[in-house]
Amino acid sequence: MPPQDDRDWRCRALGIPGGYRGLYTLITESVNAPQRLVAKRLTAATLADLGYTQEGMQRLGYGREALELLGYLPKKPSPAGGRPEPEALPRTQLRPATPPRPRAGGKPLAELIETLDAQQLHALGYVIHHVKQEGIDARVAARAGFTLHELVTVYSAYELKNAGFTIGELRRHFDGSELRAAGFAARDMRREGFSIRQMQSFGYNDNQIRTAGYTQPELIEAGMMRQTVDKRGLQNW
Repeated sequence: MPPQDDRDWRCRALGIPGGYRGLYTLITESVNAPQRLVAKRLTAATLADLGYTQEGMQRLGYGREALELLGYLPKKPSPAGGRPEPEALPRTQLRPATPPRPRAGGKPLAELIETLDAQQLHALGYVIHHVKQEGIDARVAARAGFTLHELVTVYSAYELKNAGFTIGELRRHFDGSELRAAGFAARDMRREGFSIRQMQSFGYNDNQIRTAGYTQPELIEAGMMRQTVDKRGLQNW
């Protein structure tokens, strides 16, 4: 599977808003309209290279016709052609994947993830999208060994903060507004280098910004503190 950064860049190059996270949203919203993927040049070869195998697409609910349209399966020849139709896939492979098809002794994914690590789950055909689809908490997924690069494609900054990830780890994957919504304090944001103007745009109030640790000159420049000079020529802030 290609590195997350590479997949994110390639998705953006294909015009997909939100990069690799946006790709997952697009795929799940196109189950009943796979032509949307084709219109964006997202056919089997490209999708598989981005981590979406035929089995993974089936788990997300894509049926035979959609898989044929995308190029995962050969299209059935016309009966007039006189050629035999390819053998149909077992019905169990065409059903939507919620809940996922039992694997490893009939255990559902929610149980498997308690005893198997991410590498073992990958070997069974599971990817992080299936984990999220089953409603499994980000803390459980992280504990199983799914990388942050995988987790950020399906979990929010809020969920990952609650899973124990720091603002320093999450900043490269989420914008300031998302970090603010996740509940990070103004002081944490200031330590990460966000300016006062940025903090205001994220929705922090004046009191939160004043107590975040910015210097007096920074606060004055932002219009949040006045500098005066008393009769003795002393500066007051």
